[in-house]
Amino acid sequence: MTEMIENKTFDEISVGETASLMRAFRRDDVETWAAVTGNLNIIDLDPSAADSSMFPQGAGQAMWAAALFSTIADTRLPGIGSVTTAAEIQFLRTVPVGHRLTATVTVREKRPDTSTIVLDCGCTDESGQELLVGMLEVVAPRRKIRYPMRLLPKVQLRREDRYLDLIRMCDGLSPLATAVVHPCSPDALKGAIEAAERNLITPVLIGPQKKIRAVAAEAQIDISAYRLVTAEHSHHAAEIAVQMVHAGEAEALMKGSPHPTSCCTR
Repeated sequence: MTEMIENKTFDEISVGETASLMRAFRRDDVETWAAVTGNLNIIDLDPSAADSSMFPQGAGQAMWAAALFSTIADTRLPGIGSVTTAAEIQFLRTVPVGHRLTATVTVREKRPDTSTIVLDCGCTDESGQELLVGMLEVVAPRRKIRYPMRLLPKVQLRREDRYLDLIRMCDGLSPLATAVVHPCSPDALKGAIEAAERNLITPVLIGPQKKIRAVAAEAQIDISAYRLVTAEHSHHAAEIAVQMVHAGEAEALMKGSPHPTSCCTR
């Protein structure tokens, strides 16, 4: 059975009515919020044992909690079809990471002339301690709306720093002469050049030269410092790369973008 989402019209809402939302504020939520907003202040910028930052967990997480008030207004009270026209939020304490928060809104006032309801807002931690208080003014719908619940897209964090420890272990080592097989996609070419810029490899780019240069130009990747070896297609590039390793011209192989549909690319 399909789950439905349904609003409450202005006439259905009573003064004193409440709605709550409970959310676990996880570290991934902090990083997602930072990635979406660009607000680095919410991240602990010095996570070392001797943390020198003013707020070890970051300082801007309160806005994440404040957004829960808007979520309640938009989905529960009044719900879909409502429009928030004003907000006042007071931040009392830093929002702790790793805790379960409860946001609650309570109808303080109804204004029939504009279909506006005034919501008192509060957010508490697991111990009941108040973290935020505030007020929303929301125009409530006059018409009943009921829709099937839509599944939200899943958000997956991709941390670009997950290999930094491994990369640091290579500091001071000589770069490996590496045969890069058919780097004919932006990701494949960028990966090889970034590895070269980190002094991990000295790449030899093997594939159709026109294709590689076109990909580099489109992706604005400078390949002028690197050797190109012509190959007719991806299989041919793989053969040349293996021959170079056997001949001692390369110490390692790196997969570019060889796949069946690229075999005839010239």
